[in-house]
Amino acid sequence: MSDYLVGVAGPNSIGISSLKSLFDQTNISDEVIDGLIYLQCENFPHIYPIPSQITGKILDGSTRAQSAYFLKKNIFQMYEKLIGACLENGSHWTLFVSCTDFALSLVHDTFQCPSLGILKAQAYLSWGNHITSVVRKAQQRLYYLRRLRSAHIPRSLMLNFYNCAISSVLTYGFLVWFPSCTKADQQALQRVVKEAGRIIGTSLPEISNIFPTRCLRRVHSILRDQHHLARHLFHLLPSGRRYRSIQARTSRLANSLYPQAVRLLNSLPPSHGQ
Repeated sequence: MSDYLVGVAGPNSIGISSLKSLFDQTNISDEVIDGLIYLQCENFPHIYPIPSQITGKILDGSTRAQSAYFLKKNIFQMYEKLIGACLENGSHWTLFVSCTDFALSLVHDTFQCPSLGILKAQAYLSWGNHITSVVRKAQQRLYYLRRLRSAHIPRSLMLNFYNCAISSVLTYGFLVWFPSCTKADQQALQRVVKEAGRIIGTSLPEISNIFPTRCLRRVHSILRDQHHLARHLFHLLPSGRRYRSIQARTSRLANSLYPQAVRLLNSLPPSHGQ
């Protein structure tokens, strides 16, 4: 036999080669990932583990996989949450956790997270549909800004309205999706800001300049909190002046919040980076 069976974890058979893959972080086998998730879910009967191969097919947009797995398994009425892992680009595993409401919207191709107020457009976190929805909503509110200008409302009050009703819409969940949006998406957001500034008659901060400020504000709050779960991601180098960069094999991970935050901290003068 080329591989010897060591044990099972639910429906997953674990062999010698699967155990050896635990020592290779870049090539952990499907059986090991599925087995670990299954064992973790045993203590949580309301969570259903999805095999990694099925998870990958669903996120790739396979309608057959969605209907065959979700509908025939009839898990929407039996479980509250779903969990599964997917191997991205053959380099790293990504864990997906969702409520059954989101999974149901996945089957019907709506891809919405109503509890967060964020719309995920395609698989693997492409934010095109979300940004389109945000821009449309902000453009609708520009109408009320024009009405305020027609009523000769003071500029300070118009600016307050912009911050409360338009800027808050454009920047909701900003740290999550802005680093991953495309150049065209950024330009669409900036056009709304530019139009609002023209209506008010003042210069408004560019949308691309808001992210570094908010990102650093969030990071400094994390560094001040000794018990924050993400604090271990920020390690000072022996020099005490720079933070250790977070390794990333994909551009999506490299552009996410924490790697971006480390780069921003390292770009600051030493007195500001501490």
